[in-house]
Amino acid sequence: MNTLPVTLHNPQILLIGGGSVALRKAQVLTANAIAFNVVAREVMPQFEQLRCRIYRRSFASADLDGIGIVVDASGSAEVAALLRREKQRRFLLVNNAASAAECDFYFSSLLCCGKLKVAVSSAGSSPVITQAVRDAVAVLLPDELADISDTALQRRLQGVINGNIERKRVLLALRRHVEEQLRLLDAREA
Repeated sequence: MNTLPVTLHNPQILLIGGGSVALRKAQVLTANAIAFNVVAREVMPQFEQLRCRIYRRSFASADLDGIGIVVDASGSAEVAALLRREKQRRFLLVNNAASAAECDFYFSSLLCCGKLKVAVSSAGSSPVITQAVRDAVAVLLPDELADISDTALQRRLQGVINGNIERKRVLLALRRHVEEQLRLLDAREA
């Protein structure tokens, strides 16, 4: 599968399922300020703390009206079969948490530094590996990347676009961070 990172503007997302897998998907959507609805007969209590609309009932094809993206975390073969049939009738992008082969897209492991996001993907082959790589990369990045990113956005909104300035700030921050990490490593070895 080819990979193309995209930014979604006002996506219409339906999450099917209310268990632990659905909760992890819901937490990712919430952390990225993406609105979504949930359809499940039962949901874990943690769903109540998320900003989403919950419909406590069985999934039906009418739930797809006005929806473009579906996250199927139900674990149900019947739901997966219904989604396959519906994809023949209407445009839907489906992420089936139980079957990478039935996914039109995958969730990346995201590292967020303010507006800057670093996505790590394995095209669905191993979410555990992408999470480990994301966590390893996080240690390498300086904390000030969020500030640099936010400043770059403000400058861009003001019509000032100079990639060299932002690039230099990021490289200097990375250099300072790496030098600090090396000093800490040297101090531990001494």
